[in-house]
Formats: sequence, structure tokens, C-alpha cells
Amino acid sequence: MNNRLVMLQDRFYGSFFIGSNILAFLFAGWLLNDYLGALALAVGLRLFACIISPGS
Repeated sequence: MNNRLVMLQDRFYGSFFIGSNILAFLFAGWLLNDYLGALALAVGLRLFACIISPGS
């Protein structure tokens, strides 16, 4: 592939995935002033999304 952006995403997909989830969790914790609650919210939303997704 000649597209540099696609190659960057392919090479660092795991790091981007983990980093974006950590940033979203930290932002929600800061917004709610409750990091443990933000973690529970994130886990709950992920489980809910897996349950209602049509592909699973």
C-alpha cells in the first residue's frame, strides 16, 4: 500500500485502540468526578453495545 496514513494505522492499531479507550475513560472520570464510576460506566456501555449489536 502506498497510503502512509493507512500504514500508520495498520502498524499502531493496538496502541491507538488502547490509548483512545484510556483517554475516553479518563475524560469521563474527570467529567463525573468519579473514576471508579466512569470505569463501571465504560464497562457497562461496552457490554450493552455488544448485546445489541446485530453481528454478535
